[in-house]
Amino acid sequence: MSSADEINRVVGWAYDKGYHVAFDRYGDNSVCYESKTVSIKNTSPIRVQLHTLLHECGHILVHVNNSPFDFKRVDERFSSQTSTKKVYTVIEEVEAWKRGKQLASRLYISLDEDKWDMSVARAIKAYMKWALE
Repeated sequence: MSSADEINRVVGWAYDKGYHVAFDRYGDNSVCYESKTVSIKNTSPIRVQLHTLLHECGHILVHVNNSPFDFKRVDERFSSQTSTKKVYTVIEEVEAWKRGKQLASRLYISLDEDKWDMSVARAIKAYMKWALE
């Protein structure tokens, strides 16, 4: 299956959950729960777009199905500059990557494990640096 076909499969999953996926050169690789929109930067390589889309869908799964970590409570009670909020943000990011990978498996999307691991590591490293500021 081509990367474009894999992306279309994930877009279909998001659509079934009520989300619109927008690919745009100015996309910010995020999910907005209020507008139910996933924004993906389309100037990234196609494989990176797939990984990012799976990760953002992982956030949807965390949001809908919750997590052992109460991200919503921490988000409401702590300022964005506190170490508690920053650490929980990193934990949520890891959880979203994990759930994105599980989603790929459920959708029969075969991931190149090394490339997936590099995408995860690059993203989490950036969040870890931010958390330590």
